[in-house]
Amino acid sequence: VGSGAHEAWPELGADSFRALRSRGIGVSSTQFVDHLGVLGPDCHIAHGVYVSAADRALLRARHTSVALCPRSNEIIGLDMPPIADYLREGNPIAVGTDSLSSSPSLDPLADVSVLYRVARQQGYTERDLHQRLFSAATLGGATALGLQVGKRRIGQLVVGAIADLAGFAVSQADPDDALAEIVEAGAGRCTRTVVAGVERFRR
Repeated sequence: VGSGAHEAWPELGADSFRALRSRGIGVSSTQFVDHLGVLGPDCHIAHGVYVSAADRALLRARHTSVALCPRSNEIIGLDMPPIADYLREGNPIAVGTDSLSSSPSLDPLADVSVLYRVARQQGYTERDLHQRLFSAATLGGATALGLQVGKRRIGQLVVGAIADLAGFAVSQADPDDALAEIVEAGAGRCTRTVVAGVERFRR
């Protein structure tokens, strides 16, 4: 948000984000929905492409997750999200496909591999990238949906969590190498899916 008159934008009583923009107020959509009381741990935002450092800080302050859908972005003509910044700054992230209306498949690992490539292109060099993206696709998704806690929690292998499991065909025996293989090229490798302890898919 700019200085001067722009600092008082909440007091203008604009009835929509578009109305604010038409008045030349440079408030971001993230700041606007926060003003409406939308942001919090009980919601998440999709895509999260056009966010400034201040927006990302606001999302962290509200414990609001960002569901990243990079393949959908490519198809509908959006830029890539600032995944490296999200990772460096500690924003909670998840991985989504955005649906078949804008994505070639519902395989989230295809999106994970794109996020890996983009994070490296954006300069993220930390060695934890494989683990961070795998976590985004599992516990991160559960957290974005508010399902990471409680008696029916998901997204994690812990006592008391729902037995949601997936098996993948990998060529590497070393756990770190296998994780890297899943993150970088895991699409189409699922061999078995178990939901709440019941097998739903086997190849």
